[in-house]
Amino acid sequence: MSLHRIFSFITAATVAVVAANARTHYDYTAIPMPGMPFTFTVDSIAMRNDVTRIYGHLYGTPHTSARIDGFFIQPSAKHVRPGTKIVENEATDIDGFEFTHRFQWEDDGDIPVEIDFDPVPEADVYYMRITHPNGWYGLTLRKGNGEKPTRKVGR
Repeated sequence: MSLHRIFSFITAATVAVVAANARTHYDYTAIPMPGMPFTFTVDSIAMRNDVTRIYGHLYGTPHTSARIDGFFIQPSAKHVRPGTKIVENEATDIDGFEFTHRFQWEDDGDIPVEIDFDPVPEADVYYMRITHPNGWYGLTLRKGNGEKPTRKVGR
């Protein structure tokens, strides 16, 4: 067997193992605390052994700017398996804008985002903190009834 075939087989096996361990949830709703100047919606949460990735959207007022310094997520202690260690995880990466830099909402006010965290235990409820230069905003991510929600465009 050639080295190329061995490498191809190992790569395919690795992809199969990662895919087998991935679970994607489409039924989380983001519930914001009062006073948030933008809206965050969740399209899906991909739970893998190496990363938890949240796919979502930030909606703000078109042609205004903002700055977000970080995202933090923590499962609710009431909504995980007994004995699960509860810690607040800081986002390791984001696509859509850069942390600690100002960004602007364009004409439609929509910024699609992908937020990566170290693996987070599965839970029906998560608490999320979004930090900015003057403090933080809070959200609750609550699992729904198993149906994929219809995403609203705009605020």
